[in-house]
Amino acid sequence: ARLARLLCRIRPDVIHAHSFDADLVAVRARPQRVPVLVTCQSFSYIRWIERMPRLYARHGRNLSLYACVCQSLADGIRNTGIVSDPPVRVVFNVPERRFFEPICAEERQQARRGLGLGPDEIVVACVANFHPVKGQDVLAEAFALLAGRIPRLRLVLAGGVMPGPGCEEHHALTLSVLRAHREAGRVLLVNPCRDPRAVLAAADLYVQPSRTEALSVAIGEALACGLPVVATAVGGNPEIVLDGQTGLLVPPDDPTGTAAAIGRLVSDGPLRERLRREGRRFAEARLSPDAMIDAYRLVYSGLTAPAS
Repeated sequence: ARLARLLCRIRPDVIHAHSFDADLVAVRARPQRVPVLVTCQSFSYIRWIERMPRLYARHGRNLSLYACVCQSLADGIRNTGIVSDPPVRVVFNVPERRFFEPICAEERQQARRGLGLGPDEIVVACVANFHPVKGQDVLAEAFALLAGRIPRLRLVLAGGVMPGPGCEEHHALTLSVLRAHREAGRVLLVNPCRDPRAVLAAADLYVQPSRTEALSVAIGEALACGLPVVATAVGGNPEIVLDGQTGLLVPPDDPTGTAAAIGRLVSDGPLRERLRREGRRFAEARLSPDAMIDAYRLVYSGLTAPAS
């Protein structure tokens, strides 16, 4: 009721709600005929719909647009069948502008010195807080498979332990797999990770071993920084990591496949360079802040256009 009074004073042309809860509140409080769109950020949005099917069956049809961060999420909302024929549009999440600034040799050297990495070491990076869905334990096993045959290989895991069930155990499992390599100085933990760009500037390639993902901003940051990427073929990852074009895709929960993809990039310089170049080109075209702004400008224009 308070929001309804506020919106009557503001008289908005569009109401943009961000994720669940905000969407149902906004659509119930809106002035008559004002369009409401909701940005759906993760698969938890689908779980929320499924928890409250009667509310979404009643009010969800009044949402003018579901702006989903990936097509996989849009398909998942449709497939619930709870909201009849929901209008969806994909608008990618994007990195900050600073990740698109080229990494010069001086920045790379400084980043490596800051992490204690040598100039000739091959650095694999992953930026993600520790949670079972992020799959750092799989990357740890992949690294263990490769460490014996690639002596210069180093692993950097950047991120803290998220609160929630299983996170501490996941962190402990990952570290137990890496214990011997940590003691040998081949694995570096960055916690807290205050600046992902510094980690990416020091890296030679990026790995995202997630078990589930909507659209990983961390992958977008790596592509924007010009890193070749290995990612699991889950959720929206295949929409930005085009296998063999902007990166390499591997199945989730597959340490052997992940190790093979990393090993392939380490040994194949031309492939590494091609993925680096094409990944950055894709990020500039599809994952830049300007691309997202243009997409939302079109969305707003469409919602406010006079009915024909």
